[in-house]
Amino acid sequence: MRTIIRRVELRRASQMANASRKRTSRPVGTRQSARPKAKGDAMSVQYLLVTYPGTRAVLADDAPVGFTNHVLMLPAGEYTITLDGNATVPPSQDVVLAGTSLVKPMVVAFSPAATAAGGTARGAA
Repeated sequence: MRTIIRRVELRRASQMANASRKRTSRPVGTRQSARPKAKGDAMSVQYLLVTYPGTRAVLADDAPVGFTNHVLMLPAGEYTITLDGNATVPPSQDVVLAGTSLVKPMVVAFSPAATAAGGTARGAA
């Protein structure tokens, strides 16, 4: 009889040890998700569309990130957006990228700067 009681005690102790190893910090009934975190997350991908009449390189904090008139993907955060090449109006724009999506990117518009002769910097002859 003692052998049977001892086996039951050992089985319960083993089950409790296994249960304590399986526990996680998540509450019971919740599942771990493989989805990315909410769009407010600091490492989330944000979308930026920089418009300009021609194709120019887009710089975010003086680093090239793509070309005008194409949707660009950047981490969420604050950036100073400029275009490479001739003068533009405005020369730069400060933006905070957050809460964007591929179908609704943040739009930043640039245009060519006018020259003293009344033409554009690109088209002046």
